[in-house]
Amino acid sequence: MAFGGIGRRNAMVKVGFIVEGDTEKQIVSSESFKTFCRSKGIEVLSGVLPANKKERGKDVFKNEEKLASFTALLYDMGADFVFCMRDLEDSPCITSAKDEIKSTDEKVKKVIVVKQIETWFLADVSLMKKYFGDNLLTIFPEVAVPEIISKPEEKLKEISVATRNGRGIGDKLLFAKRLIMNGFSIEHSAQNCPSAAYFLNKLSVLNTQN
Repeated sequence: MAFGGIGRRNAMVKVGFIVEGDTEKQIVSSESFKTFCRSKGIEVLSGVLPANKKERGKDVFKNEEKLASFTALLYDMGADFVFCMRDLEDSPCITSAKDEIKSTDEKVKKVIVVKQIETWFLADVSLMKKYFGDNLLTIFPEVAVPEIISKPEEKLKEISVATRNGRGIGDKLLFAKRLIMNGFSIEHSAQNCPSAAYFLNKLSVLNTQN
């Protein structure tokens, strides 16, 4: 699936992010993601919210007043659109997870990661092979369809132990940083992961809505 069709009829679209966790923040704050967005006519605002990591989590989306205050802050910073990103995890379906994001603002885009953000790492098969070995899919064929994996973070730990002489992934955020530094690409993830593809498609039409 290609994601190169964003129109250039309008000026650079500015996008702000409200995220559930630190890993999501690392991804949307990464220079590689910002470079990708710039190539498509999108500017990612600095200052991913909530700024205080203690405020992150699903509750920030369930609190209508707090979510509205964060959205207003991003608009004050120049955002044309705001993306709210959270994991699906144990929610029964994507629709119910979206309903928990308490905003009716049409410029607030709701993105649900199935099942956890680690699913997107697993979906970047070229990166997974680079990091864990070319025979990864032979040992763990389920990586090719990562959204069927109920606990992707645990699967990453299992893969690491099996392919790296018993070593786990260590600190979750440092591991995510290493994957990003090694070339993690949401474009690659979108080839195997519908929620990543949905996210890029949401980005791809912003210039037609602004």
